[in-house]
Amino acid sequence: MDRDQIVEKFIRIGLITVTAVYLLILVGGIVRASGSGMGCPDWPTCFGRLVPPTSESQLPPDYHERYIGYGDTTFNVLKTWTEYLNRLLGVSIGILILTTLIRSLPFRKISPAVFYFSLTSFVLVGFHAKVHPGIRQDLFQLRGVLQSLRNIKEGGFFSLEVRTILFHQ
Repeated sequence: MDRDQIVEKFIRIGLITVTAVYLLILVGGIVRASGSGMGCPDWPTCFGRLVPPTSESQLPPDYHERYIGYGDTTFNVLKTWTEYLNRLLGVSIGILILTTLIRSLPFRKISPAVFYFSLTSFVLVGFHAKVHPGIRQDLFQLRGVLQSLRNIKEGGFFSLEVRTILFHQ
């Protein structure tokens, strides 16, 4: 593959990633504003299931007691699916960031900064994936402060991805 093809493929995945990160920030805002963040109280499942329930009858009989430390445990299908779709988009971001990192490997020799920006994005997304479930479970009372920090971090992902794409030249 010649240099132009490498750059073209990197820019393509980079733009898709930046667009998806922007969409995740938007969806995260919707989740926050609608109060859907605890629509799926556990992680990585949702009410103990891989696919969220569509009605309260699909929940375990003791779900109120099981999730008592998570705030309001009243089942709301709209909030549950809003949060679940946010999670799916988050997983997609992880895959896109990994793909961006892989596409940046040839830049180690062409333009090392591009590779290091991509690597930094990958590490930050991995850190977020590792830390975020613990934040949900252990620090529910600090959710406003933590959400603000999360928004700053996601804005950092966005700007880092944009910088990575623009820096290739």
